[in-house]
Amino acid sequence: MSQSPAARLRALRPADGSDGVFPLDPPTVVGRFDPDSGPIGVDLGGLPDGSYVSRKHARIECGDHGWTVQDLGSSNGTWMKQQGEWVRLDPDTSMSLADGDHISFGQAQVAFELADAATAAEEESSDEDATEATDETAEEPANGENAEEKSE
Repeated sequence: MSQSPAARLRALRPADGSDGVFPLDPPTVVGRFDPDSGPIGVDLGGLPDGSYVSRKHARIECGDHGWTVQDLGSSNGTWMKQQGEWVRLDPDTSMSLADGDHISFGQAQVAFELADAATAAEEESSDEDATEATDETAEEPANGENAEEKSE
């Protein structure tokens, strides 16, 4: 693929005062920042369960067959929710990701979101709110109409 579709991780339990959204720029290493380990793409250390995330926990990539996640030999494992049950990923295997998949890096849980789908859902929600506001306004008679009826 020449350009990856936009994607992000959304914390299911964000830190206080945080939206818990982590944009992905593949290939991305997910982990917990430590100056001795070097930079990482997504730092989950600030999440409530971030202490269970390894410094270099997993890699998320986007290739010709879509998005994948692979554990990098983390201490507490990388888990994916499949058919309602958490399954631990084998460090030697990349797993395919789909919009809405839940992943647990140690105990820090996130949802994988394709930004295009998430943006469309947010826009749809905004459109519904705007439609509801317009409908409410349309149901009320304008002040001018009431004033004219009373003066006649």
